[in-house]
Amino acid sequence: MSVNICGAACVGECPCSTTTTINQSTTTTATCRANGDWCDWSSQCCSNYCNPSNKCASSPTTTTTKPPTTTTKPPTTTTTPTTTAAGTTTTASTGTLSGEIKFDKEEYDAGETATVSWSWSNARLSNEYSIYGFWEIYNQTRNVAYGYLNSPTGKGETTVFMSTPGRWEAKLHVCSSPSCDILQERNSKLYSDSAVVKIEKCVPVYLSGNDKQRFDIVFLAHEYKDFSKFAQDVSKHKDTLFSIEPFKSYSNAINVWLVNENFDLGCSGEWAVQCNMPKVEDVAHRCPVDQIVVLVEFGGGAAPRIGVPDHYVTVNARWYDADKMTVHELGHSIAGLKDEYIYDKKLSEEFAKKNPAKGPNCDGSDCNAWKAMPGTDCFKGCSYDNWYRSTECSIMKNTWDPNCFYFNGPSIKALQNKLNKYKISAASASAQPTLYQTSQISLLNFNYNNGTIALEDVLIGEGFAPTEVQQDTGYKLNVLSPTDDVMQSYAFELSTEMFYDYAVGGQLAGGVEEQENVNFTVAVPYQANISKINVLAEGKEILSTGVSNLAEQGRVSMATSEGQKQITITPEIASQKAGITAVKATALKEENTVPVYFINGTKQVKLLFLIPLSMDVQAKINAENGEIISIAKPWWSFLAS
Repeated sequence: MSVNICGAACVGECPCSTTTTINQSTTTTATCRANGDWCDWSSQCCSNYCNPSNKCASSPTTTTTKPPTTTTKPPTTTTTPTTTAAGTTTTASTGTLSGEIKFDKEEYDAGETATVSWSWSNARLSNEYSIYGFWEIYNQTRNVAYGYLNSPTGKGETTVFMSTPGRWEAKLHVCSSPSCDILQERNSKLYSDSAVVKIEKCVPVYLSGNDKQRFDIVFLAHEYKDFSKFAQDVSKHKDTLFSIEPFKSYSNAINVWLVNENFDLGCSGEWAVQCNMPKVEDVAHRCPVDQIVVLVEFGGGAAPRIGVPDHYVTVNARWYDADKMTVHELGHSIAGLKDEYIYDKKLSEEFAKKNPAKGPNCDGSDCNAWKAMPGTDCFKGCSYDNWYRSTECSIMKNTWDPNCFYFNGPSIKALQNKLNKYKISAASASAQPTLYQTSQISLLNFNYNNGTIALEDVLIGEGFAPTEVQQDTGYKLNVLSPTDDVMQSYAFELSTEMFYDYAVGGQLAGGVEEQENVNFTVAVPYQANISKINVLAEGKEILSTGVSNLAEQGRVSMATSEGQKQITITPEIASQKAGITAVKATALKEENTVPVYFINGTKQVKLLFLIPLSMDVQAKINAENGEIISIAKPWWSFLAS
């Protein structure tokens, strides 16, 4: 709001920032050009000029001095209270100024909703004017909510979505006269309260609802030179994404998050930037995740298509149209869209001889794939010279021309096919987002090599389990118990295509590579009694591997406060070391920086060498080396053998 922005300190041009009062509000900027003039604080910030009467105007004014304060205040004989010492109650013939404003808590998690309440009193009963002050709530970057006190006394409250980490302030301004200029009125009083939103590793940028039922997009930073720009970049990319169909219509089915740390994600490449996939997955799963966007500060844009929920794209955040490139790369990653510009002519001719047109938005010369679709035609050139596209241009062909900032019909249809699984009604979209908690997960890191899939290693840590929404194409992963029962089953996609795009002479250029060797990661909830991992393709088993073998080879690790530590002991061996014959529950936790199995079970004993009994046992076993840390038994255990 303009009241605390443009004022006496403003000389020449100064910015006014104004925001809406809804959650995830955006900031718009206007300019006050009248030297030192005040905008009308009871209205929104002027979008053009301030005139000498403290009002917004459509043209500049030649007068740069403030109007006399007597023209904007009631007579001092009826409004001026008695001055008292600072910090004490101010009284006057019109009554006593008092007020209070409070957050309902002192500390919040990012994504929580705060209730802010206030009350005020001014004994003046005149109806000549209507404004007695205002309240405002803001974080470190902008006002997020404000309103006016329209009566001499009263109470109020509002709810605020606490999205940004850091300190939040709530202020209540109460006037001694109904029309006083609060910023100049010495007889107004200010009441305030503050709260802190904890700096979380996972920060919500835009929430539409329960993250288990939404398409969750997570932004990561790779070695930002100025990390303070990261959140601004993410906000811009999010706004651009939601301004284009079908993402605009599906915004109530999408959540956007960022991981609030600057990492070395092992990203490299001059144009086709690729990152260390296990590292990317480890960091990304600090948030709910279906799609990953890595922002770097070098190279071009790349979309290695590696599985659901393991899709990720990389984008150079310093490109002039980086936000539009993110939209382009997400088209590749989410729906497998093809580039609609033409690759290198020689490459195009050689490839076209061997490969028929394929892809959601490319077809042969008959363009049968979209013949019945309104608004489409048949244009030559779609990745390759003899493939065809449906429109003259689109964002899959051009990212800088505003006339091309759209997905064409076939592309929208392909994206909708993916997002429809997350589509919700407008009524449920209005509900307050529900966040679920992190839990232990296992990141299963696989390698694909010329048609063969192998489980390379397992990382156990804290994070978000896979979404409840499962894609129904591609591969199936089964998690088996020691008795070969399927405990969990997950579908995932695996494509060996990698698209890379960059700008040359004002035109998009790039290509697509079929990769023979690909690393990818699938996340599953951690269970201590996982015995075997199976992978099926078209119903046929192509991988069956025992987790115990990986542990023996040192390829299972746990994320701890001191980094990753190897797990060389399986839960079965840990139970045997504790003498437990029937396991009730097993948990793997960090204790004093060490990965430890906590095992509850029973042990068969004989009381006084005669009476067979089952004795409850609780054991702690070092998961790195099998050392027994402690074993708790009943008091009578000394009588048992």
